Amino acid sequence: MTFGVDPPLEGLTPAGALARLGDPGLPAAARMFGADAPALLATADGLIGRTVEAARPVQILWSPGKRLVVRYSATVRSDTGTADITLVAATGAAIPETLRDGSATQVIAWARAADPHLPGLPSALDPQTVGRMLTTLGLPPATVNLRLRAYRPTRRAVVQVDHPTATVYLKVVSPREATWLDTIHRFDTGVRTPRTLGVSRDLGIVVLEEIPGSTLREALSDPDAPLPDPRRLLELVDDLQAPDDAPIVGGPRRTVRRNARLVRAVLPECGDLLDSVLAETAVTIDAPRVPVHGDFYESQILVTDDGISGLIDLDRMGIGHRLDDVATMVAHLVAFAQSAPDPLRVTGYASAILDAAVDTHDPDLLRRTVAAGLIGMATGPFRAQAEDWPVAVARRVALAHRWA
Repeated sequence: MTFGVDPPLEGLTPAGALARLGDPGLPAAARMFGADAPALLATADGLIGRTVEAARPVQILWSPGKRLVVRYSATVRSDTGTADITLVAATGAAIPETLRDGSATQVIAWARAADPHLPGLPSALDPQTVGRMLTTLGLPPATVNLRLRAYRPTRRAVVQVDHPTATVYLKVVSPREATWLDTIHRFDTGVRTPRTLGVSRDLGIVVLEEIPGSTLREALSDPDAPLPDPRRLLELVDDLQAPDDAPIVGGPRRTVRRNARLVRAVLPECGDLLDSVLAETAVTIDAPRVPVHGDFYESQILVTDDGISGLIDLDRMGIGHRLDDVATMVAHLVAFAQSAPDPLRVTGYASAILDAAVDTHDPDLLRRTVAAGLIGMATGPFRAQAEDWPVAVARRVALAHRWA
């Protein structure tokens, strides 16, 4: 299978593609993408005493007509000199209800630790506060080192905490999500998952234990690392259990139209291919709903030389269709192969998973669901503002078209 670019993209640079973006439903979007961004960010909450000199988008979370969140790498100046920090701007439904003024052009901005959706983030990023938190959980008083491992504005953050006696992770979410996250990490899911060590429901902080191992993605990138038997991956999702009140979760086919709208908005040249993929993925699964991971891919699987050591990131776990977990894994691997150190190692592993899956899953439906998953993956290079993202997005749409 080739990874060529089907849509005509000659001369379309990332800067040019970003400059032409617009959203009639979000009239503030042009200010957030353009040269006005530094002035807009000068109003950011948490920026006291610092002046924004420059800013460039490094992550764009956009639901056309509904919400837009842009994370920037910004250079700021203060009395002590210049520094690079993270700033965020949001408009539409991404503005908390308590801060909305009713204007369609309203934009709010904040420095990372002041995210209004994540009230626990300032505490999770303060070593002294975290140290006291771990002491209340039974660890001896000690100086801790913090490392921000992930930050998705308005949604979640993950902070690695290195204590002399243990490494733990702080998952920071909105307070309304903390109860479910704590519940699912206390539940016996049937497979090894991180155990909850403590929770602050008011702040939205869940403290999770560390599970040993590297991610399957890291193993796939290391030619000397052993890979788990693909059949064991399928057994992993087969073994999953969920609480009786677990939410219903949708798979790639449920989100494919929403993801296609974003791709069409950022790269109209892909319109014909998107129409074709949507027509092929408009199918339903006639199968009972069972416990699923909901976001099953190679970075969620931890492995050691002895095999699979655990499954992480249970935020989307619930009740759905098992085929969706399998297809999500394959779609991620196929997309990862486009940039992996050894593409053949990755595609070969994806093929082995497919070969094992067709014994229990309809191969045609599996193929179409992989295609739907690849449309979701196609939004990734744009969201991350990857270098040459228009070409990367087009390649993934073309790949989805071939699968469909």
